[in-house]
Amino acid sequence: SHVVLLSLFSPSSLSLSQAQLTFYGSLETATEVITLYSDSITDLLVIRTLILANSRHAPTLIGILAVAQLVQAIFTLVNGESKTVIFAALVGLKPVISAHTCMKEGVHKHRSGRLFNNGTTYLIARLLEITVEAGPQGIIQAIAFAAVEVTEREYVQAISLATTCCMIGY
Repeated sequence: SHVVLLSLFSPSSLSLSQAQLTFYGSLETATEVITLYSDSITDLLVIRTLILANSRHAPTLIGILAVAQLVQAIFTLVNGESKTVIFAALVGLKPVISAHTCMKEGVHKHRSGRLFNNGTTYLIARLLEITVEAGPQGIIQAIAFAAVEVTEREYVQAISLATTCCMIGY
């Protein structure tokens, strides 16, 4: 029954026009950008909260964030991207830039001087974000959340954990 239901909603059975596919692709990219920004903002708020609480987990989260941005910047450099994009990667914008590039130019576009096409670049940026930043940060945030008494927990910690899970799952 699941196969029949899924086949009813496959792109071939819906006969969507290119304009509709572009719209849905843009909507998906916009959703991802919002999820990425929400995750980044709540991560920074949690780090701030943990610093103010003198938590031993704050330096670990800062380290994970710094290493993740450095890894993104190194990948961007190796891929042959501009100095502006390398700098943007250092401040956490690489996945968003790659998503926008895919939306604007298409996933199969291969710019000269780059190792990978837009789609592969975006895939690698997302994989790096999930494995080097979101996964480890989610684990440390969960430990920090569980280590605090229920009455001392901050709402931003729960929101950040939820957004991290959504970002990883998306």
